Amino acid sequence: MWITEKSRRMHIMLVVIAGITIGLIFRLGWMQIIKGPQYKKIAEDNRIRQITAEAPRGNMYDRNGALLVTNRPSFAISIIPSEYTNGVNATPILGDILGIKPEEIEKMLKEGEEFLYTPIRVKRDVDEVAIAKIQERQYYLPGVIVEAVPVRHYIYKEVAAQVLGFIGNINEDEYESRKPQGYSPNDFIGKDGLEREWENLLRGIDGGLQVEINALGEEVH
Repeated sequence: MWITEKSRRMHIMLVVIAGITIGLIFRLGWMQIIKGPQYKKIAEDNRIRQITAEAPRGNMYDRNGALLVTNRPSFAISIIPSEYTNGVNATPILGDILGIKPEEIEKMLKEGEEFLYTPIRVKRDVDEVAIAKIQERQYYLPGVIVEAVPVRHYIYKEVAAQVLGFIGNINEDEYESRKPQGYSPNDFIGKDGLEREWENLLRGIDGGLQVEINALGEEVH
């Protein structure tokens, strides 16, 4: 009697385990076959984008504490190569909005082709009209983003320009020599005067964040 009862319980347990296993297999098959395309699309359409927050350069003051050089906020238009999937059609549109020849944009992309996930700065200090046009045409401009970046502002314009110096786009040789220090192809560095002499003191440390985007390049979270 005891053996029969034990066998009955074992049989019930095996039936339950078999039922759970069959249920899991069915659920897995349903997810892969029925829902597979949907989940694949979600995975493809939603990606993580790395956004760099460009640090402002340090201010300069005279011996009396008067501000000589500072930064002002501005916007820049950049392209993320890995997301720029419609370049043939997008480049002429973007060039028309920014007033840049398509060949120049293609040259920028060619020079930065090894940096698939690093935004390539196409134009700095862009006005609100251009930004609005880009946002209106975002569907046709995948991988084109608007970034908030600081722009150098010299309070007295040309006064003491030879002493204060100026900044400019980092060139290939400068980038190769400064890459170990964390410089990127988009950086501006001191080219002359105190801007160059005090480069290591004036340069800030960039920050960054990750955002999830959909196929249109829109932030999801």
